[in-house]
Amino acid sequence: MNKYELLLIFDPGLADSIVNEKAEKIKKWIEKFEGAVTEVKDNGIEKLAYEIKKSRQGHRVEIKFELDPCKIDTFKKEIKLEESIWRIFVKRI
Repeated sequence: MNKYELLLIFDPGLADSIVNEKAEKIKKWIEKFEGAVTEVKDNGIEKLAYEIKKSRQGHRVEIKFELDPCKIDTFKKEIKLEESIWRIFVKRI
């Protein structure tokens, strides 16, 4: 299994409880794909380098996890269906 880092940018207008609920949902998806979450870091609302949907701020969450490389593409497709997530970045570490 490879180690990955997932960066999620949510709408800053969402309540913290909703963002935490979405992060838990993604953790369950990782476990569904037989992966393991090693760290979850909620950075809160941060200033963005460029506008996304006419906003210069976004709620940033980082998740570090391990997953089989054969399943990472399917996992990315599943995350992209979540409408409250503005941007998704996955990189191998």
